[in-house]
Amino acid sequence: MWLEVYRRYDTRLLGKRNLLLERRSQARFGRLVSISRFETAFSGAIEISKRDGPLFWSLRCPPNFSGTLRKLFLRVPEVRMEVDSKSFRIIPEVLVTPVLGNILPTSLDELATVLGPSGTGGNPVRKISFSGTGLDSYNPSCQVELLVPSI
Repeated sequence: MWLEVYRRYDTRLLGKRNLLLERRSQARFGRLVSISRFETAFSGAIEISKRDGPLFWSLRCPPNFSGTLRKLFLRVPEVRMEVDSKSFRIIPEVLVTPVLGNILPTSLDELATVLGPSGTGGNPVRKISFSGTGLDSYNPSCQVELLVPSI
């Protein structure tokens, strides 16, 4: 979903608690092209290289047997994503869809800047890591794909 918001919308107006978006006449880019695929430990870190334009990433980390059972009968314990010094609760299955990685906004002001006409701004991200008791519910290794926009 956020990939399409980034592709198709610009910031129109920023309020104290709201952000009004306007549909672009043309998408920012046509499609994403894979530049790298690798396997990493879910408890490890993903290093994001410095890049001028936007860089997207996706993560495939399926649940293991006990995680599948927990999802069916109970709930999977918390999984957190740490970006620089900020921590967010996440659902790993959602990260299969490409996420803007090198300029990840962490506030409404930063989101307004990223969704501005230039499509840049926000805090540059260098490293993304995962933690939490829910990591035991997923395979220990995950597939990461790095993607860049193509015209």
